[in-house]
Amino acid sequence: MKITNLVKMLAVGVSGALLFACGGGGGSSSSTTVNVVTQAGVFTQGQAVFKGYSGANLDKPYVLNTVTFDASKNGRFSADVGNYKGVLLVEVSGEYSDEATEQTTTVSPSAPMKSAVPSTSVQNGATLVVSPLTDVAAQKAAEAGNDKLTDTLVVQHNQAVSTLFGIQDITTTVPVAPVASDLQVSTIDTQKAYTAALLLMSQYVAEYASAATGKPVSALSAAELSLSLPGAVRALVSGISVNTSAAAPVATITSPSTAFTLQQAQTAMSANTAMADLTAAVGSTNTATVNTAVTTTITNSGSAVQNVKKYTLKTTGTLATGAKITGIQLVLGVPAGSIAVDTAGAPLAGVVTPVGSGFSTPIVVLEELALRLGFLNANGVESGPFATVYATAENAAAFTITGVKIVDAASGALITTLTVVIE
Repeated sequence: MKITNLVKMLAVGVSGALLFACGGGGGSSSSTTVNVVTQAGVFTQGQAVFKGYSGANLDKPYVLNTVTFDASKNGRFSADVGNYKGVLLVEVSGEYSDEATEQTTTVSPSAPMKSAVPSTSVQNGATLVVSPLTDVAAQKAAEAGNDKLTDTLVVQHNQAVSTLFGIQDITTTVPVAPVASDLQVSTIDTQKAYTAALLLMSQYVAEYASAATGKPVSALSAAELSLSLPGAVRALVSGISVNTSAAAPVATITSPSTAFTLQQAQTAMSANTAMADLTAAVGSTNTATVNTAVTTTITNSGSAVQNVKKYTLKTTGTLATGAKITGIQLVLGVPAGSIAVDTAGAPLAGVVTPVGSGFSTPIVVLEELALRLGFLNANGVESGPFATVYATAENAAAFTITGVKIVDAASGALITTLTVVIE
């Protein structure tokens, strides 16, 4: 072999080694194998992509390894990530059995379920969890860092979401499979608490899909559940606020609509077969312990959104043939303390939301014991439900409606044959 060729080969080899060392975020040359448990329900098959970060700002994730798994793995598998020691992001797609509906739900590769852990957790033989809760934490961390994940952000948001859902650690506590046989064998309440939280999430997604499709949960198809999954998780991410300035980061639910859907899910879980298995397996003396994971989520959401109920605003009366509504204005009188507000006293996002895609985001102004509301639609809509109001009022009779103005799309004139009711 010519000396010049040998030199070239050595140069290429050294360059490759340097690139691998820099890309991997440092560490020794020894290989690191991490174990993963992924559970929303039990996964029957899927793919996991392991990503690390390179670059001075740790803002360029790259693939460390990709593995596939089948039903025989029960959502458990391992992967070699080389000598990588930075923030690790695991993205899982595939199919799992949803406990709330007993449907097979698909997690798309375009919207994978994620888990992010700090560099200190990337140890040989470590077990990491991927679940809807870790997905929420990873999305919140990325949101806080403008899509850049750092050790600090990952630790803070994993801790905050763990506390919110009453879990010891969402990335390392391994949930028990929600089947009677596994639940009866396990003796660790913290694992069962995680199982309870995942049951709550399954029911939450089902309730979200029900609201989005207008169908009862029992009538939802697997495709409808799968399509609703990313939106449900995203709604939960948007409805949670994380305070990282405290010594122990905490998360609170700040969206009334999110709190309401979680409360719906909590109520519906009593009829959930998997929850019945869980309760039977832990026995009456430990039921309160595992139910902490369910109730903590609601109690941590703050008094402003406790016991929130959903009310519907709609137009009623006779609308002339061919006429359309382009605008609605009204003053909604509300009971004292029934509307969730921020620290400045303004209504929280989600207190009033338009129904369907007819109206744009409403104008909401809080006055003394009243909300001044305005809804617009350039193309015009039919008469019927047009907004949802989330409040802690006991019933619809607790509200008053005054100052109603409904505008015709074609003429711009007021429509006097319609009025607004709340129910």
